[in-house]
Amino acid sequence: MAIADLNEQIEFYERSVGRALTSDELANVEHYGVLHPSELRIDDDWYDQDLCCCGEHGCKDAYVHMTSGY
Repeated sequence: MAIADLNEQIEFYERSVGRALTSDELANVEHYGVLHPSELRIDDDWYDQDLCCCGEHGCKDAYVHMTSGY
């Protein structure tokens, strides 16, 4: 990332959060382009697709629960 682009990104984040970035946040922006590495997490890594919102694995009514509220 070019220095000018990095500075613009840092200024954007500082305006967004309303404060100066911490040293960890600055390092994250410089190395990863995000404030916190968790922003890079892919949904499938932590989302259990077999778990219904009712808490039951393999729930036969999962579609109803997820679409009409549980």
